[in-house]
Amino acid sequence: MKIIIFTHPTGELGVIRPREGFRLAGKVTCDGIEYVLNPPTKVDEVFGRWPVDGAVAEWAETEEEFLLRVIARSVPAGATNVMAVGESTIPADRSKRKAWRQNGAEVVVEPAIAAQLDGETARLSEIESQIATDTFGTPAKTLKQLSEMSWSDFNTWWGANVTTAAAAIVVLKRLTYFVLRRCRT
Repeated sequence: MKIIIFTHPTGELGVIRPREGFRLAGKVTCDGIEYVLNPPTKVDEVFGRWPVDGAVAEWAETEEEFLLRVIARSVPAGATNVMAVGESTIPADRSKRKAWRQNGAEVVVEPAIAAQLDGETARLSEIESQIATDTFGTPAKTLKQLSEMSWSDFNTWWGANVTTAAAAIVVLKRLTYFVLRRCRT
């Protein structure tokens, strides 16, 4: 079955993979028993998750009609370049998903956006490394360990390690730095 691609108003690529189970069927044969669906019904509503082993559907709509129904229901207002394409149009490597852009019926990776994503990934790794190794107090606790403490344990740790306003400011300043760095990525 074809998939639907389009360009969001933000410029990002949108991908919709319609499920065959939402397609309208007029009749389904399963284990030799014919089920007539009048009016035509989405096969998922009758059989649960489609496809069902041994079941064959007689569709009440063509694939094109089905895709047009999905487009009308699922593509956001303001989207452009809406088209149905083969699954092979979508890159197998999803690591640069946010850099995918539509070029006609093709999906390409925008190099400038991919480079920006690589930089963000490197910054996030650096922050994760700092969170894992930067320590506070006695016994020393990493930011990760502090974030995993219960509120009661954190209060006990804080009371034992942050005994002055100056110490509190140092801890809060370092935590704020990490939070702000993390928000930028």
